[in-house]
Amino acid sequence: MLTRFALPLMLLTLSLPACQKYEAAAKSNPTPSQSPGSSASPGPSVGPVATPATSLVSTKPAAIDLNAQVVVFGYHRFVNSVRHPDTEITPAVFEAQMKELKDKGVSVIAMQDFLAWKRGEKAIPPRAAIVTLDDGWKSQYDVAWPILLGIRVNCFAVPYGNINDRIRDVAKKEGYEAVFTVYGQRLVHNAPNNSLGRYLIEANKPKVFAEAINFSGATSSGAAPVAEIGSSELSTQPANGEAVKTALPLIKANLASMGPLDSGSVQMRVSGLGLVPATYDAKAQTIAYQVTQRLHDRTCTVFISAKSGGKKVEAHWAFTVDETSSGAAANPSPAASRTPPKK
Repeated sequence: MLTRFALPLMLLTLSLPACQKYEAAAKSNPTPSQSPGSSASPGPSVGPVATPATSLVSTKPAAIDLNAQVVVFGYHRFVNSVRHPDTEITPAVFEAQMKELKDKGVSVIAMQDFLAWKRGEKAIPPRAAIVTLDDGWKSQYDVAWPILLGIRVNCFAVPYGNINDRIRDVAKKEGYEAVFTVYGQRLVHNAPNNSLGRYLIEANKPKVFAEAINFSGATSSGAAPVAEIGSSELSTQPANGEAVKTALPLIKANLASMGPLDSGSVQMRVSGLGLVPATYDAKAQTIAYQVTQRLHDRTCTVFISAKSGGKKVEAHWAFTVDETSSGAAANPSPAASRTPPKK
């Protein structure tokens, strides 16, 4: 069921190069009436080919609607049985959402069409949608990878949507034309290319899709969607840059510097684990999570996000895991230290 919708969406990005190759081939063979088995006669005896009286290619540029709006959807994994609703969705729900886009007259366009519109080179429908896929799950790989061999990647989706000036600078230096976050917004023509919001589609948040296709909520027209709090303004455990001797640390932070927070909006994400069930104490403005699944990455980054006064605020810090000097790592297990029996 997934293939039925995903293939046409992906093929949109291939249509223009295919046409260009076809036109190039036609120009290199000016005698279409020549049979495949015959050879062309060299020399000046070959005359010019007459141009047909009618042409299917229009030289008049289409009018560009600068008031058009675009919503970008972010999907992760497609599974029949959802176990992680924050990153998974069933193929049946995905199919229903694609059908709803069609029924409501919301055109799905290619990412390159969107960027060409923002450059003032191409017109798009007044209400359009883009479908993006994150994290390279196998359910995407089986469908998307064969179609995407040779397409230039010029867009970058920021992990967890955590954007800052350093990321923007690096992305620009590396040649990315657009940088996407996870803060759903209707994108207008002058939306900043370095902070383009997407609506993340999750099994436990069905209203997000409905809100997006109704083109409700905030638009992105230049204002920064997120306020970032520097790690130096937070009191954290482990501290920013600290090396801990356990892969199961207690992670805590005092969020007073983020201002008055909406308690229900406070979330913690940990690199390698994703969204974790952290406990937020609204009175003390502290958040804490005891890691129960070993951290495998040597460098661990913690992301905190919340809403303050209706605006998204974020903070993050990083620490390293070094168990080499811990007693548990240094002491061998009893079985390993047992003296082998004598023969």
